[in-house]
Amino acid sequence: MRWIGVLLFFLFIFSFTVHAEKGGYTVEPYAPQKELIDTTGADATISFWELPLWIKIAYISGIILASLGLFKVIPIVLARIKNLLENQNRQGIFKYILNNPGCTIAEISDKQEINRGSV
Repeated sequence: MRWIGVLLFFLFIFSFTVHAEKGGYTVEPYAPQKELIDTTGADATISFWELPLWIKIAYISGIILASLGLFKVIPIVLARIKNLLENQNRQGIFKYILNNPGCTIAEISDKQEINRGSV
């Protein structure tokens, strides 16, 4: 019982109450401000050459690195496509599918005598 009294004492001591006083303030509807901020869009259109130097350098270096990356990757992709049918098993499977369209993996592995995991 004593703990409840102590708890209530601290609750009343440390709680903040709000008192409304007569004549303290007046509530009015919000009056819109008179065009202090222009929110109609961009202030101006500038060209690439009017941008700061660091933005130009970042943009141009990004284009250069992207094009170098493409030139580096294109030969690898073309070589993979070129070497795709050099494997004898792949050639046999490809010819079998051309001659028998709609065949299943089971048919291909039985007729070509290849394991299903290799097909």
